[in-house]
Amino acid sequence: MIYRMTNEHVESVATIHESSWGKDELSVKLGREYINRFYQYIVTSKYSFGFVYIFDKQIIAYAAGFYDYQYFNKFFLKENLLFIFMTLIKRIFSCKMTLIDILNLLQDDKKLSKAQYRKYHLGALALSKEYKGVELGKQAIYDTNSAVLNELKDKGYPGCWGLCNFNNVPMRNLLLKLGFEEIDLIKMIKKNVVLYEKTF
Repeated sequence: MIYRMTNEHVESVATIHESSWGKDELSVKLGREYINRFYQYIVTSKYSFGFVYIFDKQIIAYAAGFYDYQYFNKFFLKENLLFIFMTLIKRIFSCKMTLIDILNLLQDDKKLSKAQYRKYHLGALALSKEYKGVELGKQAIYDTNSAVLNELKDKGYPGCWGLCNFNNVPMRNLLLKLGFEEIDLIKMIKKNVVLYEKTF
């Protein structure tokens, strides 16, 4: 069953994020404390929201949406600037992050150069690893993402964008199944990402 994401869900959502997202993803490299803080901000910010899929009293999938992705990032950075700076320093000195990660982070705006719906975003989504490849898991991740899209559509927004690592074929297929179209291939250092958009 689908529920709106709240603070009580954050710990479980962060666990799924940390275990399901690729180890080369920047958020995973920043560590668990950063991931927790990110999802706590999603449920408290007026610019974001999320949904979780609960089965047998456990969260098995989640998806987040953004009413204004740029404003969310602006205020998240402003309110967590010292924490993020110190986290970056610690992760670099502990060899959890590299100069390449920083360079890719600095050119983050490049991802949206061809986006039509820059404000409205489907992002930060995952399925628990134990449910990957099974029908319940497929339905759970589809339904949570559909809930985010319906929320944005019901607000009267014209469309939204999503982003996916080029090598993440299952997620790319999910976005196509949800009605997204491939807009741009963005070449970054040692990885490529694909921009998708969906018109409501």
